[in-house]
Amino acid sequence: MSILSQREGVNLLKVISAVATLQHSDQTIRQKDIVENTTLTKGAVSNNCKKLVDSDILKQEDNHYTLNQSQLLEHYRTHLEEYLRRRELPEEYQHYNDIRTETKKRMNDIFEGETAEFLEDLLLTTLRKANDDGHLTTLRDLFFRMDHLLGKAAESIYSKEDSTLQKDLMMLTVSMDRKPEFVLDLKDQNIDPDIGLKNTTVFKISEELKEEL
Repeated sequence: MSILSQREGVNLLKVISAVATLQHSDQTIRQKDIVENTTLTKGAVSNNCKKLVDSDILKQEDNHYTLNQSQLLEHYRTHLEEYLRRRELPEEYQHYNDIRTETKKRMNDIFEGETAEFLEDLLLTTLRKANDDGHLTTLRDLFFRMDHLLGKAAESIYSKEDSTLQKDLMMLTVSMDRKPEFVLDLKDQNIDPDIGLKNTTVFKISEELKEEL
């Protein structure tokens, strides 16, 4: 079963969150430390540590554990790439598909340098808080929270000085926006298809990116 499967339970995320928290404190991490940092039994910690080592999210050496941050970021990249397929959209939103295509071409560059460091830092910060957040129960929940935070970051910096980070976050945010897909369904039900979407910051960002395509 994929480590990203929605059916993977809360215990996996609890273990990863505990390791990220302990690692942030420069602590040598053993299974007993994870038990003390969570509400899990020794058996549950052992079972989930094995799954995470097998998935290369945790590294194990001399019964000590560390978080494989690059592998976790690679899983987040896999999650993001699900947004990059071209979809059926109304004509006025077709440029979203063009932006998704351009974003797909740029993914190798996005996951390098300044943007990769930003994404990794945001992912680790979100992960360390996961055990205190009852709404996060799986890795997919964690990644959806990341999507939300990434979008907020893009909205906060898009009108500021141009940078590679700014451009990358803008492209990812527009690519992740699925709301225009539902406009066609609303039209079929004789509901105002705009529903304010063109007043959103994400649409304004998309219009700015459209000029650069």
